[in-house]
Amino acid sequence: MGNLDKGWISLHRSILDHWLWKEKPFSKAAAWIDLLLSANHEDKKMIFDGNLITVKRGQQITSLRKLGERWGWDKRTARKFLSMLENDGMVRVECTSRCTTITIINYGKYQDRGTSKRTTASPPNVPQRPHSVYTNNNDRTMKNNEKQENLLPEEEQVGYLIPDDEWEG
Repeated sequence: MGNLDKGWISLHRSILDHWLWKEKPFSKAAAWIDLLLSANHEDKKMIFDGNLITVKRGQQITSLRKLGERWGWDKRTARKFLSMLENDGMVRVECTSRCTTITIINYGKYQDRGTSKRTTASPPNVPQRPHSVYTNNNDRTMKNNEKQENLLPEEEQVGYLIPDDEWEG
C-alpha cells in the first residue's frame, strides 16, 4: 500500500450512513475504504448458520452478492475486485457456499498508528490549534487558513465528516 509515514485521517464509521456513501456505483477506492470501515474493530462472537463463531478484528463476514449490491456492481465484478486485492496482498478472501470471509491484511497498520487501539474520535499527536483550522466556514476559514497554513504540515492535517444532523445550513 505504499508508505504509511505520510500521515493519516480519522474516519468515523458513521460515514456509512451518510448520503454521499449511498451513491452508486462505487469506485475501487470507495470499495476498499468500505471494506476497511466494515471490518470488525475488535473480535466479536456471533451466531452464524446455527454455530457460535468468532469474527476477528479486521474481518467481516458477507457475501459477494451483498458486496455487489452495496457497491452497485454485479457479483462477478465484486469477485474480480476482491481477487485483485488478494493478489496485491491487501486482503485474504475465504469463500464458502454460505458466506465470504474477508480479512484485511495488516489491519492494525491502518488503525493502530501511534496508539494501542483507537478509541477516541480525536487523532493522537495532533497539536491543538484554533478551531477555524478544522472547520469549513468558507471565506473566513480560507483567510484563517492562509494566516495559519504553516501550523501543521499537510500530511498531518485532519479532516472530519460532520454528520447530517450537525450541519447548520
